[in-house]
Amino acid sequence: AGCGNGIPMWVAQKAAPALIGKQLVSAFPYSIFQNVAKVPGYDVCGDNATAWAEHAGDPNYNLLNRCCLAMNSNNPGGLGYSTISQAQMDYVMTAGAGRDAFVRFWRLVAEAVAPHPSAFAAELMNEP
Repeated sequence: AGCGNGIPMWVAQKAAPALIGKQLVSAFPYSIFQNVAKVPGYDVCGDNATAWAEHAGDPNYNLLNRCCLAMNSNNPGGLGYSTISQAQMDYVMTAGAGRDAFVRFWRLVAEAVAPHPSAFAAELMNEP
């Protein structure tokens, strides 16, 4: 829901449900040096609330929403400095229910792909 490629929708639904389908913004201190509004393609939707809300909550929001599509071509780092992205990272990195769910998620993924000979690695810190 933060227009990035990697964090599952269920994390956003748990970590920041009120921010799903809302315009991406960067809060202080990130707004000073990594403002999401400076990401190439952000101006396609800007402050158009209707455009940001398209496909809100859909597991494929990042792939369907036109605002996200305009910014996702190179998966720019600036997307990680939005308030929703920061809430999601706090949820999976801070001790508690969020981190427990995140660990369980990756354990289930590992168990599901273990028998497949072509599955050999996942970069957990890049694709949470």
